[in-house]
Amino acid sequence: MELPSYVNVFLEFMREYQPMLDSTVKFGTSAYTIGSSLVKVLQKGKHLSTIAVGKKKAPSRSKSNQKAATPVQPKSAGQITLKENVAIVVEISRPAVQDAARFLKETKMDANLVVITAAKGEVQSIDGLDENKPKLWFEVVKEFSAAIDAIKREMGSVHLHIFLATPVALAFGLGTVWGTVDEATIYHWNGKNYKRVLEIRRELRFKSRSGKK
Repeated sequence: MELPSYVNVFLEFMREYQPMLDSTVKFGTSAYTIGSSLVKVLQKGKHLSTIAVGKKKAPSRSKSNQKAATPVQPKSAGQITLKENVAIVVEISRPAVQDAARFLKETKMDANLVVITAAKGEVQSIDGLDENKPKLWFEVVKEFSAAIDAIKREMGSVHLHIFLATPVALAFGLGTVWGTVDEATIYHWNGKNYKRVLEIRRELRFKSRSGKK
């Protein structure tokens, strides 16, 4: 199972976060190799960044096994090797990647990793949202919508497993932009572990309507 290594790659990437994001903004470089893994910045907003990590798919040129993060030129950037499952960790209230990874390891789920994070550098820098700034919350929900679109473009038709570390009110807002069109599995943090609690399916909406007489 490759997921534990993806977590380590994500944490390593975050340690070099600002230089990487500067490169993304200034030069359009959004893919980086760390060892045999590929890190892609799928979306960079004012408040959130969406970062995907997976196995690098069939590199055509470089066979380097460098451990340092190396920018991949756009024409040879390649793709992350797709899997049936993608774990999406939404960390806005607290760091949550390692907790989600522990659950996935225990259940032996093989998945690529996508992190939607409010971190500005090291993941420990996540401070949550200011409750006195409702405009900020609105902007975060809009960026989440853009992040989900970016994930679907990159990963295609896969099953999404969503691990939330967000305030309850914000989770409700995220749900409004998600809707019930796309299927997903939602996981709840009980203070110690993540638990699988909800399957999002189209029938959540359409079945209830069709049942009315």
